[in-house]
Amino acid sequence: MGQKIDFKEAGLLLSEEFTKAEKDYMDRKPPEVSEKAKQAAGVLFTSTVQSYREALLGCAIARIINPEIDIRSPYDKQGPRAFSGRSLDEKVINPFLTDRRIPC
Repeated sequence: MGQKIDFKEAGLLLSEEFTKAEKDYMDRKPPEVSEKAKQAAGVLFTSTVQSYREALLGCAIARIINPEIDIRSPYDKQGPRAFSGRSLDEKVINPFLTDRRIPC
């Protein structure tokens, strides 16, 4: 069985980080990221497949909450470091995006 994720903790983290990003956006403060990350984000955000963005957000939150998680294994039964990406998406990521009216 895979790693557990505290969904309440994940939701709080997502909300806190979103609030910080909103403030930075309002203050016209761009995020500090490498050129390689900018290029990758450019590819990701020009895709019409919204599930890629949801999956990326879920993997990032999962990894922050539990560094033991193998984000390449988003199904519980894939091994001891796997996690339930679907549960995280259904219980945290998608409700958050829907609540904030972010297309998902």
